[in-house]
Amino acid sequence: ASTESGVWPSLSCVVLDSPYSDFTELAAHVASERKAVFGGFSLPKFVLDLLLASLDASVDARAGLRPTQHLSPVKHAPQCEAPALFVRARRDPLIAQEHVESLAKKYKGPRTLALVEGSHSSPRDVDARRFVARFLARHLPLPPIAKRPPTATAERHLQCAPWSRVRTEFATPSPKSRSRSMPPQSPNSLDSSSPR
Repeated sequence: ASTESGVWPSLSCVVLDSPYSDFTELAAHVASERKAVFGGFSLPKFVLDLLLASLDASVDARAGLRPTQHLSPVKHAPQCEAPALFVRARRDPLIAQEHVESLAKKYKGPRTLALVEGSHSSPRDVDARRFVARFLARHLPLPPIAKRPPTATAERHLQCAPWSRVRTEFATPSPKSRSRSMPPQSPNSLDSSSPR
């Protein structure tokens, strides 16, 4: 997001999970794949165009932007320099591999692509979260080792889904919240060019 002055904030790094390259292309992809994705029917192009025009007008009236003109990350990718981790789930029916790859190819800064298990909105498994944690540790200014939580506590946070964790700083989840957490899934497949 930019500020009112048009100056972009400084970022140490970014993690992009299931990113799309362009809203209009995404809408066309979802409409053409609707039969396979939702068990419905494919939308004719003229119907999609009408829906997008209606959406543009509605969002413009409320927020002052038009999704088909303003929601195109691929247009801004050549100006982005922060190290980026692009993540795509192997069984994602909404975001095609081409979206992630086209965005990553245009991205100016260093980039890593990772393919993880799951679908578009499924919780990421422990291996994927550890991979993201290692990426963030390489690029974010972290406190000295003495001020970090014990390794066992940090590992426990990586094993629990974020919504089932106790919300106090560095706390270990209670037995009740442990029972709601997702069990570890099978190892996933991450980009072989990226260190584990």
